[in-house]
Amino acid sequence: VTCDILSLNSGASGNTASIDISINAPDAAGTITTTAAVAADEADPLVSNNSALVDTDVIRETDLSVAVSADSSVTVGGSINYSITVTNNGPNSANNIVVEITLPAGTTFVSASNGCTQNNTIVTCDISTLDSLSPNNVALLEYTVTASSIAGTSTSNVTVTADENDLDETNDTATVTTTVNA
Repeated sequence: VTCDILSLNSGASGNTASIDISINAPDAAGTITTTAAVAADEADPLVSNNSALVDTDVIRETDLSVAVSADSSVTVGGSINYSITVTNNGPNSANNIVVEITLPAGTTFVSASNGCTQNNTIVTCDISTLDSLSPNNVALLEYTVTASSIAGTSTSNVTVTADENDLDETNDTATVTTTVNA
């Protein structure tokens, strides 16, 4: 962008020119470097102050949320079926989404959706295979455990994360409790 300023009087107090330029940020996160330079027809005895650089960090933001539901009650040793809904509330697509499930104490892992792996009491679901989750879209996951052999309650926690800065972290975790009857 080139802007012409016809004249500035030398040494005059407050003799400056300001130019405001707006650009659209790129889709990818990173740093944008902007250079501004001035030149004149007359000789400039101090050319070292004729340009300036400014770096602007582009941060991608989104708002993921997670909800989990399960059977409200089962008998001792029965199967508890869980459904997870991950929603991208926008404004940008979410990338490299990971859902982490903490299995209920005393349960036995049975199965989970493709892309999920179990390590002790943690199941990790890498849903980055979707490439990205566009704003206002959802991803669905399921998992199943065998209930404890002791009557009581069975509580599972689910958390979602992604590469982007999350605008509302309060909806990134969900909990569901199932009653285990004798």
